[in-house]
Amino acid sequence: MNEEVKKTMEIVGLSNDELRQQCPNIFTKTPASHLSAKYSFVPTIQVIEDIKKLGWTPIEATPVKARKAKTAGKGKHMITFEHEDFKTKDNEKIQILLINSHDGTSNFQLEIGVFRLVCSNGLVIKDNDMGAVKVRHLGYSFKDITAAVNQLVTNIPNVFNKMNKMKATELDENQMAELALKSACVRFDLEYEKEAENLSKMLEIDDLLGVDRREDKGSGLYEVFNRVQEKLINGGFEYLNDRTGNYRKARPIKNFQQNTRVNQQLWEVAESYIKDAELVA
Repeated sequence: MNEEVKKTMEIVGLSNDELRQQCPNIFTKTPASHLSAKYSFVPTIQVIEDIKKLGWTPIEATPVKARKAKTAGKGKHMITFEHEDFKTKDNEKIQILLINSHDGTSNFQLEIGVFRLVCSNGLVIKDNDMGAVKVRHLGYSFKDITAAVNQLVTNIPNVFNKMNKMKATELDENQMAELALKSACVRFDLEYEKEAENLSKMLEIDDLLGVDRREDKGSGLYEVFNRVQEKLINGGFEYLNDRTGNYRKARPIKNFQQNTRVNQQLWEVAESYIKDAELVA
């Protein structure tokens, strides 16, 4: 096990009653009615119980609100797990995110996340080598989910390695401003090459780079990335509404699908500066 992995504080997991209260979709007993008989239904609670056997504890559950009555209680949902054995020296917890649905819109999908205790904020890793593992509903077994979880656990040292490279990479002022602007383009779903100049007139980049706590102070890539990520995910920063000409405050991203997508793309933006640093070196 990586030297930076330490035993963390005791995790207070959710009981089944608490899971049901937060996300009833977990306990759905039948798939959506529009699915054919060929659809292999596996209740999410079964997968949760299997992952718990591997030492991971569910600490949060979030559903996506169904848009159609026929998929109510069957739509996508995400369960977040933590393990007592995975923590960095900087008080960051490794998480596993389980995404599933009972309406045919997704397989079981497992992601790696990082939870920062210092700001109660989460990151979701984007990496082709370690970012996600999918498990098909068809022929599901405990062996399959064990293999998927073990694959992610095997990649945890690589996550620490990426984080360490970020922490060792220093950015100049131009790079910090560029990273913040590229990240803002992700939040607003804009193409950086085409729309960055216009976006830079709509918001104050310095607001995204502002330091809220001493742990995030400095010009290190990891610190800058976390400052920007926290503001873009949690909202509260002001931007100019080009339709009304008035400033408005950005709302926090609450939908877990959007949160996961934006987080992964922000990670990808930050990771590109590691590569730039290595090329320069």
